Amino acid sequence: MISGPTFAKEVARFEPTALVVASQDSALAEDVQAAFSGPSFRLYTSSDSTGVEVGGSIKNVVAIGAGVLHGMELGYNASAALITRDWQR
Repeated sequence: MISGPTFAKEVARFEPTALVVASQDSALAEDVQAAFSGPSFRLYTSSDSTGVEVGGSIKNVVAIGAGVLHGMELGYNASAALITRDWQR
């Protein structure tokens, strides 16, 4: 699987982008990494597919919360507190 916080417009403009390719088959992950990586498009490999899926889901929830804080004009400190929160508890 390939996952990451990306925006298509930024990828199309060749702005720096980083994703993760996750597979229990490390050779496959490395092949995908080599095939898709470029000067502004970087893939990192992981064997933890479940962690990548959960991380992507949590990222979406945190992004919605950050958007709410921004809309409420609560400032960057509130957003930073939300983003850096230890979500394991």
